[in-house]
Amino acid sequence: MKVARIGTRLVRSRHFASASSHIKADIVQQYAADGAVLLRGVLSREEVSTLREAIDWNLLHPGPLAGVASHDADPGLFLEDFCNWDRVVGYQDVIFNSALGEVAAALMNSKTVRLYHDHVLVKEAWTQQATPWHQDQPYYNIVGRQNVSFWIPVDRGAQLPRSPMPRANSSTAPSPPAWLHLQYHGNRR
Repeated sequence: MKVARIGTRLVRSRHFASASSHIKADIVQQYAADGAVLLRGVLSREEVSTLREAIDWNLLHPGPLAGVASHDADPGLFLEDFCNWDRVVGYQDVIFNSALGEVAAALMNSKTVRLYHDHVLVKEAWTQQATPWHQDQPYYNIVGRQNVSFWIPVDRGAQLPRSPMPRANSSTAPSPPAWLHLQYHGNRR
């Protein structure tokens, strides 16, 4: 069993031993060269379901950094929330008990892993607010190449729960997609 550090917590995970099955040497090399790779099957169905439920709870209980990107007149809702891992049990469960920490360490060739932040995005169907192309690096306060972002799509099966950030909602609207973004930072081995 391996140990990783996420923030100030040491994390022991039953998944660490099997995480190497997700990350082969050619994937690490591709990540180092291109800065991006597609990884499938890193999370189990149960872990994705845990994230789905956690996102639903987060939407009903937004954190202090939550924001709505869509306008009041917009028929859809586009919202995001940041840095909730310490209060959303489902995020904690997946962050501390899945293979993500070990996968991040392998991709970064790092002996340690620290969670930098979590970021949830939900955009309802028919939301008119565009998501402009952008590049985060100019305002990110992380320097170096030992960073990993996991963009985890969560196909939500239920309607968006009514959050304290109300918007017009059509009962015929399909369930909005949700993404959980986890940013990790490491140190060289």
